[in-house]
Amino acid sequence: MSAAHNSFGGTISLVAATGRSEVLGVVTCSTAHVGGSLGHVTGWRQAIAEYGIASWSLDMVDKRFSPGQTDDAHRQWFNEAQLASDAETILALADILVGFDHTAKLDEIECPVLLIHPDSSPFIPLSVAVTLKEGLPLGELMVIPGARHGIACSHGATCSKAAIAFMERHAIA
Repeated sequence: MSAAHNSFGGTISLVAATGRSEVLGVVTCSTAHVGGSLGHVTGWRQAIAEYGIASWSLDMVDKRFSPGQTDDAHRQWFNEAQLASDAETILALADILVGFDHTAKLDEIECPVLLIHPDSSPFIPLSVAVTLKEGLPLGELMVIPGARHGIACSHGATCSKAAIAFMERHAIA
């Protein structure tokens, strides 16, 4: 089994791989192992309460993508998906992320892990990805310059090629 996920899904994949020898590899995009330093997330509750989910969603789209890295159709899709989400569920997930810390268990992830990370995420600083890589026995880090959090969309081809090369290097079918 191998897994490739973005953001919160990547965090879940790291947890799922912990102590599981049947996991052959993990590829993540914009993923953290510790939540205390997640920028902007702690202000979501107040922003949604004061300005509403529509305003929060537009702000999130701007934080996901650097100008010119996605077209209007992608930005609109993200906005509509976020608007269709339940605010309380979003806030509950944010609380989980902010309170999460998997640092002590990183050495139990036996498989190779490729961390694809932007250098300009307003949510997960690059330093978190560097610390995550250092804690993984078989961690690799690829940094995408000038990118924000939504690299799975804005840099999908780059991420896909890196994931394929990673799986080939590690003979992951």
